[in-house]
Amino acid sequence: MGRCPPKLIFIGCLFITVVSDICLATFDYFQSTAGYKEHLASVGWLPLVFVCIIIMLNSFGSMPGFHIFLAEVYPSDIRTLSIGLTYASLMAVGSVNVMMFQNFLHYFKFYGTFYGYAFFTAIACAWSYYILPDNRGLSLVQIEENFKEKNNSNQIQESEI
Repeated sequence: MGRCPPKLIFIGCLFITVVSDICLATFDYFQSTAGYKEHLASVGWLPLVFVCIIIMLNSFGSMPGFHIFLAEVYPSDIRTLSIGLTYASLMAVGSVNVMMFQNFLHYFKFYGTFYGYAFFTAIACAWSYYILPDNRGLSLVQIEENFKEKNNSNQIQESEI
C-alpha cells in the first residue's frame, strides 16, 4: 500500500480544521442564543473535542506540511536566511494574533472570531490545493530545477506579450 501524498495530508488537515472551527463557532453561537442554551447543556463537552481536533491536526499535518513546503520553495543559496525570515514573520503574526485576541472577542464575539479563523484557513486550503506542487520522490535539486524552468517559461510568455 502506497503512502498518502503530503499535499493531500496538508490540505485534508486544513479542511478538517476549517470544519472544526466552524463547528466550534456554531456551537458558541447557539449557546449564546437564549432558546438553545438548555438543549446544548448535555453536549457541553463538544467544544473540547473541536479544540483537540484543531490542535492535533495542526501538529499532525498543517505545520509539518508547512515545514516541508518551506524547505522546497526557496532556492538553496538563500534557503537558510529565507526560512529564518519566514519563521520570524510567522511568529510576529502569531504574536499580533495573541495580543489582539481579546479585541477580536470584544468586537466579533467568540463565534465571529472563529468564523474568521475558519475563513482564513479555508483561503489557505484553497491556495494550497491550486498552488502547491506535488514533489514526491524529487530531490531538492530537482525541485529547484523545476522552479527555474517554470520561471523561465513564465518570463518568455511575459516577454511575448
